[in-house]
Amino acid sequence: MRVLGDDEIRARLSADRVVAVLTALLHAQAEGDFRAPARAVIPLTHPERLTVTAGALGDQWYGYRAYAGVGAQGDEQVTVVHEGASGAVLGMAVSALLGPMRCGAMTAVAVDALTPPGPVDVTLVGAGRQAYHQLWALRAVRTLRRVRVVGRSPGSAARFVEEVRSRLGLDAAEATPPDLEADLVVLATSSPTPVLDPERIRPGQLVVTVGPKQVGRAEYSPALADAADLVVTDSLAQLRGYDPPHVLADRADEIVELSALLATPGVDHGDERGLGAAAGSRVLFCNVGLAGAEAALLHSVL
Repeated sequence: MRVLGDDEIRARLSADRVVAVLTALLHAQAEGDFRAPARAVIPLTHPERLTVTAGALGDQWYGYRAYAGVGAQGDEQVTVVHEGASGAVLGMAVSALLGPMRCGAMTAVAVDALTPPGPVDVTLVGAGRQAYHQLWALRAVRTLRRVRVVGRSPGSAARFVEEVRSRLGLDAAEATPPDLEADLVVLATSSPTPVLDPERIRPGQLVVTVGPKQVGRAEYSPALADAADLVVTDSLAQLRGYDPPHVLADRADEIVELSALLATPGVDHGDERGLGAAAGSRVLFCNVGLAGAEAALLHSVL
Protein backbone atom coordinates (compact mmCIF):
# COMPACT_ATOMS: atom_id res chain seq x y z
CA MET A 1 0.00 0.00 0.00
CA ARG A 2 1.30 3.43 -0.93
CA VAL A 3 1.15 6.37 1.46
CA LEU A 4 1.42 9.75 -0.27
CA GLY A 5 2.16 13.17 1.16
CA ASP A 6 1.81 16.70 -0.12
CA ASP A 7 5.00 16.63 -2.19
CA GLU A 8 3.81 13.74 -4.36
CA ILE A 9 0.26 15.08 -4.54
CA ARG A 10 1.59 18.43 -5.73
CA ALA A 11 3.86 16.81 -8.30
CA ARG A 12 1.25 14.45 -9.72
CA LEU A 13 -1.93 16.56 -9.75
CA SER A 14 -1.92 19.51 -12.11
CA ALA A 15 -4.94 21.82 -12.24
CA ASP A 16 -5.86 20.42 -15.67
CA ARG A 17 -5.84 16.88 -14.32
CA VAL A 18 -7.90 17.70 -11.22
CA VAL A 19 -10.52 19.50 -13.33
CA ALA A 20 -10.68 16.51 -15.71
CA VAL A 21 -11.13 14.02 -12.85
CA LEU A 22 -13.93 16.06 -11.27
CA THR A 23 -15.68 16.60 -14.60
CA ALA A 24 -15.72 12.84 -15.18
CA LEU A 25 -16.92 12.28 -11.61
CA LEU A 26 -19.84 14.69 -12.09
CA HIS A 27 -20.86 12.91 -15.28
CA ALA A 28 -20.78 9.61 -13.37
CA GLN A 29 -22.91 11.23 -10.65
CA ALA A 30 -25.47 12.31 -13.26
CA GLU A 31 -25.59 8.77 -14.67
CA GLY A 32 -26.08 7.24 -11.21
CA ASP A 33 -22.70 5.47 -11.19
CA PHE A 34 -21.16 7.63 -8.46
CA ARG A 35 -22.66 7.58 -4.97
CA ALA A 36 -21.81 10.29 -2.46
CA PRO A 37 -23.91 10.66 0.71
CA ALA A 38 -23.80 13.63 3.07
CA ARG A 39 -20.80 13.86 5.37
CA ALA A 40 -20.85 12.20 8.76
CA VAL A 41 -19.81 14.26 11.79
CA ILE A 42 -18.80 12.27 14.86
CA PRO A 43 -18.72 14.21 18.15
CA LEU A 44 -15.57 13.66 20.22
CA THR A 45 -13.95 15.17 23.30
CA HIS A 46 -10.62 16.22 21.83
CA PRO A 47 -10.79 17.21 19.06
CA GLU A 48 -14.42 18.23 19.26
CA ARG A 49 -15.46 16.30 16.17
CA LEU A 50 -14.31 14.05 13.37
CA THR A 51 -15.76 14.63 9.89
CA VAL A 52 -15.86 11.83 7.32
CA THR A 53 -16.82 12.17 3.66
CA ALA A 54 -17.13 9.09 1.44
CA GLY A 55 -17.99 8.05 -2.10
CA ALA A 56 -18.01 5.05 -4.44
CA LEU A 57 -17.67 4.82 -8.22
CA GLY A 58 -19.59 1.76 -9.38
CA ASP A 59 -17.57 -1.34 -8.51
CA GLN A 60 -14.29 0.37 -9.43
CA TRP A 61 -13.34 1.97 -6.13
CA TYR A 62 -14.66 3.43 -2.92
CA GLY A 63 -12.97 5.71 -0.45
CA TYR A 64 -13.22 8.28 2.28
CA ARG A 65 -11.58 11.35 3.76
CA ALA A 66 -11.40 12.02 7.50
CA TYR A 67 -10.40 15.20 9.26
CA ALA A 68 -10.76 16.82 12.66
CA GLY A 69 -11.80 20.42 13.26
CA VAL A 70 -10.37 23.34 11.36
CA GLY A 71 -7.11 25.26 11.31
CA ALA A 72 -3.97 23.30 12.19
CA GLN A 73 -5.94 20.18 13.12
CA GLY A 74 -7.97 20.40 9.92
CA ASP A 75 -4.76 20.29 7.85
CA GLU A 76 -4.10 16.71 9.01
CA GLN A 77 -6.52 15.03 6.60
CA VAL A 78 -6.38 11.35 5.71
CA THR A 79 -7.81 10.02 2.44
CA VAL A 80 -8.06 6.28 1.77
CA VAL A 81 -9.05 4.45 -1.44
CA HIS A 82 -10.14 0.78 -1.70
CA GLU A 83 -10.42 -1.42 -4.78
CA GLY A 84 -14.13 -1.86 -5.39
CA ALA A 85 -14.41 -5.60 -6.01
CA SER A 86 -11.94 -6.94 -3.44
CA GLY A 87 -12.02 -4.17 -0.84
CA ALA A 88 -8.22 -4.09 -0.80
CA VAL A 89 -6.70 -0.79 0.29
CA LEU A 90 -5.02 0.73 -2.77
CA GLY A 91 -3.40 3.64 -1.00
CA MET A 92 -3.62 6.51 1.44
CA ALA A 93 -2.79 10.21 1.42
CA VAL A 94 -1.97 12.35 4.42
CA SER A 95 -2.35 15.69 2.72
CA ALA A 96 -3.39 19.26 3.33
CA LEU A 97 -3.64 19.85 -0.44
CA LEU A 98 -6.30 17.45 -1.72
CA GLY A 99 -9.16 19.45 -0.16
CA PRO A 100 -8.16 22.89 -1.53
CA MET A 101 -7.31 21.35 -4.92
CA ARG A 102 -10.75 19.70 -5.09
CA CYS A 103 -12.49 22.88 -4.01
CA GLY A 104 -10.67 25.06 -6.53
CA ALA A 105 -11.21 22.60 -9.36
CA MET A 106 -14.93 22.27 -8.62
CA THR A 107 -15.22 26.04 -8.96
CA ALA A 108 -13.35 25.79 -12.27
CA VAL A 109 -15.76 23.14 -13.57
CA ALA A 110 -18.70 25.37 -12.59
CA VAL A 111 -17.16 28.43 -14.23
CA ASP A 112 -16.56 26.46 -17.43
CA ALA A 113 -20.17 25.29 -17.42
CA LEU A 114 -21.93 28.47 -16.34
CA THR A 115 -20.06 31.29 -18.08
CA PRO A 116 -19.33 32.14 -21.71
CA PRO A 117 -15.93 31.09 -23.08
CA GLY A 118 -13.15 33.65 -23.19
CA PRO A 119 -11.05 35.72 -20.76
CA VAL A 120 -12.60 36.78 -17.44
CA ASP A 121 -12.01 39.40 -14.77
CA VAL A 122 -12.09 38.01 -11.22
CA THR A 123 -12.73 39.57 -7.84
CA LEU A 124 -11.49 37.23 -5.11
CA VAL A 125 -12.59 37.88 -1.53
CA GLY A 126 -10.13 35.98 0.63
CA ALA A 127 -6.36 35.59 0.81
CA GLY A 128 -5.66 32.12 2.18
CA ARG A 129 -4.97 28.60 0.93
CA GLN A 130 -8.50 28.07 -0.39
CA ALA A 131 -8.40 31.42 -2.22
CA TYR A 132 -5.05 30.56 -3.81
CA HIS A 133 -6.31 27.24 -5.14
CA GLN A 134 -9.36 28.91 -6.65
CA LEU A 135 -7.06 30.87 -8.94
CA TRP A 136 -4.73 27.88 -9.41
CA ALA A 137 -7.61 25.83 -10.81
CA LEU A 138 -9.41 28.58 -12.72
CA ARG A 139 -6.41 29.01 -14.99
CA ALA A 140 -7.17 25.53 -16.36
CA VAL A 141 -10.49 26.67 -17.89
CA ARG A 142 -10.17 30.42 -18.48
CA THR A 143 -7.62 33.12 -19.14
CA LEU A 144 -7.74 35.30 -16.01
CA ARG A 145 -7.38 38.74 -17.49
CA ARG A 146 -7.51 40.73 -14.28
CA VAL A 147 -7.59 39.57 -10.65
CA ARG A 148 -8.52 41.88 -7.79
CA VAL A 149 -8.08 40.62 -4.24
CA VAL A 150 -9.93 41.70 -1.10
CA GLY A 151 -8.22 40.45 2.07
CA ARG A 152 -9.03 40.70 5.77
CA SER A 153 -6.17 43.17 6.18
CA PRO A 154 -4.01 45.20 3.75
CA GLY A 155 -0.99 43.14 4.84
CA SER A 156 -2.56 39.76 4.10
CA ALA A 157 -3.91 40.97 0.75
CA ALA A 158 -0.53 42.39 -0.26
CA ARG A 159 1.29 39.15 0.58
CA PHE A 160 -1.31 37.11 -1.27
CA VAL A 161 -1.12 39.33 -4.36
CA GLU A 162 2.65 38.93 -4.47
CA GLU A 163 2.33 35.15 -4.19
CA VAL A 164 -0.25 35.04 -6.99
CA ARG A 165 1.90 37.19 -9.22
CA SER A 166 5.08 35.19 -8.66
CA ARG A 167 3.70 31.63 -8.56
CA LEU A 168 0.76 31.88 -10.98
CA GLY A 169 1.90 34.74 -13.19
CA LEU A 170 -1.39 36.62 -12.90
CA ASP A 171 -2.19 40.32 -13.17
CA ALA A 172 -3.27 40.69 -9.54
CA ALA A 173 -3.79 43.73 -7.32
CA GLU A 174 -5.52 44.64 -4.08
CA ALA A 175 -9.10 45.95 -4.18
CA THR A 176 -11.12 47.71 -1.49
CA PRO A 177 -14.10 47.54 -1.49
CA PRO A 178 -14.80 44.52 -3.74
CA ASP A 179 -14.67 45.40 -7.42
CA LEU A 180 -18.05 44.08 -8.50
CA GLU A 181 -17.55 44.95 -12.13
CA ALA A 182 -15.78 41.59 -12.49
CA ASP A 183 -17.35 38.76 -14.49
CA LEU A 184 -16.65 36.36 -11.63
CA VAL A 185 -16.77 37.02 -7.88
CA VAL A 186 -15.37 34.29 -5.62
CA LEU A 187 -15.95 34.32 -1.86
CA ALA A 188 -13.24 32.21 -0.20
CA THR A 189 -13.11 33.60 3.32
CA SER A 190 -13.29 32.37 6.90
CA SER A 191 -15.75 35.13 7.78
CA PRO A 192 -18.68 34.16 10.04
CA THR A 193 -20.73 37.09 8.70
CA PRO A 194 -21.71 38.13 5.14
CA VAL A 195 -18.98 39.88 3.15
CA LEU A 196 -21.02 40.81 0.07
CA ASP A 197 -24.04 43.05 -0.46
CA PRO A 198 -26.43 41.07 -2.69
CA GLU A 199 -27.89 44.27 -4.12
CA ARG A 200 -24.57 45.00 -5.80
CA ILE A 201 -24.59 41.85 -7.94
CA ARG A 202 -25.10 42.75 -11.57
CA PRO A 203 -26.66 40.90 -14.53
CA GLY A 204 -24.33 38.44 -16.24
CA GLN A 205 -22.26 37.85 -13.13
CA LEU A 206 -21.33 34.52 -11.54
CA VAL A 207 -20.78 34.50 -7.77
CA VAL A 208 -19.08 31.48 -6.17
CA THR A 209 -19.16 30.75 -2.43
CA VAL A 210 -16.52 28.56 -0.84
CA GLY A 211 -16.25 29.58 2.82
CA PRO A 212 -18.52 29.26 5.90
CA LYS A 213 -22.07 28.45 4.86
CA GLN A 214 -24.10 27.38 7.90
CA VAL A 215 -26.82 29.14 9.88
CA GLY A 216 -25.09 31.27 12.50
CA ARG A 217 -21.77 31.28 10.64
CA ALA A 218 -21.79 32.12 6.94
CA GLU A 219 -19.85 34.37 4.58
CA TYR A 220 -23.07 35.19 2.69
CA SER A 221 -26.76 35.56 3.47
CA PRO A 222 -29.82 33.88 1.90
CA ALA A 223 -30.48 37.24 0.24
CA LEU A 224 -27.66 36.42 -2.17
CA ALA A 225 -29.72 33.49 -3.48
CA ASP A 226 -32.78 35.75 -3.68
CA ALA A 227 -30.80 38.10 -5.95
CA ALA A 228 -29.76 35.24 -8.27
CA ASP A 229 -31.68 33.94 -11.27
CA LEU A 230 -30.10 30.51 -10.96
CA VAL A 231 -28.54 28.75 -7.95
CA VAL A 232 -26.30 25.71 -8.52
CA THR A 233 -24.37 23.40 -6.19
CA ASP A 234 -22.00 20.48 -6.56
CA SER A 235 -23.92 18.34 -4.03
CA LEU A 236 -27.50 18.65 -2.81
CA ALA A 237 -26.85 15.76 -0.40
CA GLN A 238 -24.15 17.79 1.32
CA LEU A 239 -26.20 20.98 1.26
CA ARG A 240 -29.13 19.21 2.90
CA GLY A 241 -26.95 17.36 5.40
CA TYR A 242 -25.22 20.18 7.27
CA ASP A 243 -25.71 20.52 11.04
CA PRO A 244 -26.20 23.39 11.84
CA PRO A 245 -28.18 23.72 8.59
CA HIS A 246 -26.84 25.27 5.42
CA VAL A 247 -28.10 28.83 4.99
CA LEU A 248 -30.03 27.70 1.89
CA ALA A 249 -31.29 24.37 3.25
CA ASP A 250 -34.92 25.52 3.26
CA ARG A 251 -34.79 26.19 -0.50
CA ALA A 252 -32.82 23.14 -1.59
CA ASP A 253 -35.63 22.08 -3.92
CA GLU A 254 -34.99 25.23 -5.98
CA ILE A 255 -31.24 24.54 -6.38
CA VAL A 256 -29.81 22.69 -9.38
CA GLU A 257 -26.94 20.21 -9.18
CA LEU A 258 -23.97 20.95 -11.43
CA SER A 259 -23.88 17.33 -12.59
CA ALA A 260 -27.43 17.66 -13.95
CA LEU A 261 -26.44 20.71 -15.99
CA LEU A 262 -23.36 18.98 -17.38
CA ALA A 263 -25.52 16.06 -18.45
CA THR A 264 -28.16 18.22 -20.17
CA PRO A 265 -28.70 16.68 -23.64
CA GLY A 266 -27.88 18.86 -26.63
CA VAL A 267 -25.99 21.51 -24.65
CA ASP A 268 -22.22 21.70 -24.61
CA HIS A 269 -19.46 23.95 -23.33
CA GLY A 270 -19.41 25.96 -26.54
CA ASP A 271 -22.77 27.56 -25.73
CA GLU A 272 -22.23 31.32 -25.64
CA ARG A 273 -24.37 31.64 -22.52
CA GLY A 274 -22.89 28.79 -20.52
CA LEU A 275 -24.97 25.79 -19.44
CA GLY A 276 -28.33 26.41 -17.87
CA ALA A 277 -27.90 30.18 -17.63
CA ALA A 278 -29.60 32.64 -19.95
CA ALA A 279 -27.57 35.61 -21.14
CA GLY A 280 -27.52 38.32 -18.49
CA SER A 281 -28.48 35.98 -15.64
CA ARG A 282 -27.17 36.41 -12.14
CA VAL A 283 -25.85 32.98 -11.13
CA LEU A 284 -24.79 31.70 -7.70
CA PHE A 285 -22.65 28.57 -7.35
CA CYS A 286 -22.52 27.06 -3.85
CA ASN A 287 -19.35 24.98 -3.60
CA VAL A 288 -20.22 22.71 -0.66
CA GLY A 289 -17.80 19.80 -1.18
CA LEU A 290 -18.83 16.75 -3.20
CA ALA A 291 -18.07 13.79 -0.93
CA GLY A 292 -15.68 11.22 -2.36
CA ALA A 293 -13.99 13.74 -4.66
CA GLU A 294 -10.69 13.64 -2.75
CA ALA A 295 -10.78 9.85 -2.97
CA ALA A 296 -11.31 10.15 -6.74
CA LEU A 297 -8.24 12.39 -7.01
CA LEU A 298 -6.15 9.98 -4.96
CA HIS A 299 -7.36 7.06 -7.09
CA SER A 300 -6.27 8.91 -10.23
CA VAL A 301 -2.75 9.28 -8.79
CA LEU A 302 -2.54 5.67 -7.64
